[in-house]
Amino acid sequence: MTTWSFKPGVAVLALLALSACEEGSDPFAGLSKAPLTQARMMQGAVTLVPPQGFCIDPKTLNQSFALMARCDVMGADTGSAGAPLGVMTVSFTKAASGAALPSATDITAAGSFGEPESLRRRDDRVIFRTTGVPPSSDLDSRHWRAVARVGTYLLGAALFGPEGQRAVTGEGAEVLEDLIQRTAAKTEEG
Repeated sequence: MTTWSFKPGVAVLALLALSACEEGSDPFAGLSKAPLTQARMMQGAVTLVPPQGFCIDPKTLNQSFALMARCDVMGADTGSAGAPLGVMTVSFTKAASGAALPSATDITAAGSFGEPESLRRRDDRVIFRTTGVPPSSDLDSRHWRAVARVGTYLLGAALFGPEGQRAVTGEGAEVLEDLIQRTAAKTEEG
């Protein structure tokens, strides 16, 4: 079993690589008609639970990565009421016991993103807005990023939305908070 230990440059780059969409691709293209409302990841050690109104695209799902979008965009009839339009990537990696979370500055420097803003930091999570090249020209360069401890794993997430829409406002931070809380609670349940 591989154990992740925090080394600012290498660790942050790994989180960024796992939480980034492929540049230039359409984030909504080819999404499955059977979206998931939760998924067991990391050999069953973590249960990913999307934020309210979002679903997981099963075509993108593997043990450490998933793409999510608003459920109705993926063809689900229910569950998306009130959710902002956006696309989210989530990844997991094993964390060394007691290792510190990378800071917003570590993440933005490693990923060549803009200065972090609207920072929310607690012992188990860091959420902030930044700028960078979006995964699609239909999405705003302003986006939200998060890293959080979930059990013995680190969750890395990025949320993008259309320019000027709700996902890139302060509401995007709430979406990431919801993701973290739901995933941590379900993972803790076992």
